[in-house]
Amino acid sequence: MSKKKVSTVDQLDILTEPPVIIASGTITTGGWTDAELIPRPSSSAGKCEFDFVVQPPDGPVVQVISPIEASYKLSPEERGTTISSFMPLIIKREFF
Repeated sequence: MSKKKVSTVDQLDILTEPPVIIASGTITTGGWTDAELIPRPSSSAGKCEFDFVVQPPDGPVVQVISPIEASYKLSPEERGTTISSFMPLIIKREFF
């Protein structure tokens, strides 16, 4: 089963040392795993877009809103770019 986008992004942090982007969100049931931020091809200079995705459960789940977190470590090429060029950062969301 393919990964699904996280339904709600609650917080976004950008750390400068080490250069990491961290997204925190919520999912509607338990059992979701392997959260990650997947970069999208840039549509314009100075903007980064990511999909915040997670692997859905493959069996029965607890019906409880749960937190989830993913991070993206900037590559050496991206590190050569100032952090300000990563703003505004857009997290693409859709409800599942």
